[in-house]
Amino acid sequence: MIQPEDSAGVEVELVGDLKAELERLSGAVLRVAGTLNDGGSLGVSRYEILEIAGHVPVVGRVEVRGSEVVLVSETGETLNIQDTEELEALDGAKVWVILDSKGTVTGYGVIRKR
Repeated sequence: MIQPEDSAGVEVELVGDLKAELERLSGAVLRVAGTLNDGGSLGVSRYEILEIAGHVPVVGRVEVRGSEVVLVSETGETLNIQDTEELEALDGAKVWVILDSKGTVTGYGVIRKR
């Protein structure tokens, strides 16, 4: 379920292939797009994470490349990330990360496992 920003007290059920990912993002501020179904549910075709705990996260797939760990965005852009022992074990997973000014991960979450 999602509560639209401009509809206090109204909840919309999310359906479709992205539902499991969206369930893992409980508490995040999201922008979703899709098709409103007859029963009032929303078939989500895409989404964007706007904020998690007051921070704008970076989203991508974890790739371990030798001694480096990078985050690969949906557009193919790569970002090297620091202090990533925990993320190394998530090779291939889609994650969100919050980074400090040095590129060190200060928080992360798994959106979809490998």
